[in-house]
Amino acid sequence: MSEYAPYEPRGADDLPRPLPADLRLRPAAADDALAVAQLIAQREGDDDVTRRLEKLRVELSRDDLGQRRLLVVAELGGLAGVVVGFGRIIYCTPPADAPPNHVPAGWYLGGVIVAPPHRRCGIGRELTRWRLAWLRALGATEAFFVVNADNRASIDLHAALGFHEVTRDFIQPGVTFSGRGEGILYRALI
Repeated sequence: MSEYAPYEPRGADDLPRPLPADLRLRPAAADDALAVAQLIAQREGDDDVTRRLEKLRVELSRDDLGQRRLLVVAELGGLAGVVVGFGRIIYCTPPADAPPNHVPAGWYLGGVIVAPPHRRCGIGRELTRWRLAWLRALGATEAFFVVNADNRASIDLHAALGFHEVTRDFIQPGVTFSGRGEGILYRALI
């Protein structure tokens, strides 16, 4: 299974599906952990929801939630909605002994996952806009994201929101890239 949605650029006659009218974006709560874990497992093609659920519960209970990291969910259906997507934000601080090509300190947009039946109607774009607005409200003036060079859907989405390639020569510990094994660091002024 692919780590990201297939690249399906719109053709001249391919009209975008409308953004769902009942879409609501908000910071994740502890009750959202299971839905998010299921989305990750579905995307990665495995059944290991329990391990993912435990990691998410820890993430959602951290003291720095909302200060150094945030998980944002997209739900449909009003107040008792169904979580159909999510995205992360995290502040990265390189260690003192980091090499010169280590990713710079700053706010990073983490991967967006949208459930397959709800893709291509603007939910990923809205999750990204929401996270950028949240960062602006904090006083941030720039945002970064790291992407697999093969993930054209994410590259196009972020380019439309002002992100530009910084480099392909960087280190981010713990991050590897499938396919050609090449990643790209992007930055946007917000």
